Amino acid sequence: MKKVLNTVSAQTKSAIRSYIDFCEKFKNAYFFTPPSNASSRRSYENKNSFSYKGDGIELDFDISCSARNVYVKKHVYINGDKKTAAALKKYL
Repeated sequence: MKKVLNTVSAQTKSAIRSYIDFCEKFKNAYFFTPPSNASSRRSYENKNSFSYKGDGIELDFDISCSARNVYVKKHVYINGDKKTAAALKKYL
């Protein structure tokens, strides 16, 4: 029997808001121009990646840069089930 999320902590709500903000900021990331040198690209990746686990919610937002493009990988798991970012909004 799976745990049902009725309430989430303030820390989890803050993480959900941050995750949604990252999703909005990087929704057209494929068309962004990445930093020009490798060390700047790695710094950009580290600064703009996000991960959170708590209250039955796992959020991962990974940025990766090639020489020409910026790529985004998003993962949302609620009680172990894979969901979309839109499913998070009901927990706010």
